[in-house]
Amino acid sequence: MKKYLLALLFAVTSLSIFADDAKMGIVDMTAVRTRTPQIQQMQKDLQSQFAAREQQIQQTQQKLQEDLAKLNRDGSVMAPDARNALTKQAQAEQQNVRTMISALQKDYYAKQNEMLQRIIAKMQGVVSKVAKEKGLTIVMPKEAILYATNYTDITQDVITEMGK
Repeated sequence: MKKYLLALLFAVTSLSIFADDAKMGIVDMTAVRTRTPQIQQMQKDLQSQFAAREQQIQQTQQKLQEDLAKLNRDGSVMAPDARNALTKQAQAEQQNVRTMISALQKDYYAKQNEMLQRIIAKMQGVVSKVAKEKGLTIVMPKEAILYATNYTDITQDVITEMGK
């Protein structure tokens, strides 16, 4: 029992000593995500890379809307074979649109995650560099802090360094 009490006393003393010597930094990750050039470039790259597929989906959706409008407008006066053919065509187009959207989303998110991993790796290096330059012992995201005093906000330093 004495060993456990001694260990607990040592742990509490160590934590209080660490807390006195610790210099904490914070980073506003929302600001970094919105103002970092790499994130902005990633968004442009993704938009241009997937623009053609988005346009193709829009064209297919437009064709589907036209077919559905024709079916609603003229369905009652159409020959049964023509109406059935148009209904089947609209159903096939609707399924095609769903498949195209699903594939686009899957590819988009995969590419986005791939690009983000590279940016996050660089960001971690930048945060470490800035923290060392400022003599910080710990850096936390601003969003995770409920209350803190005596901290250094390194957000702008990280954004500036990411731009280099």
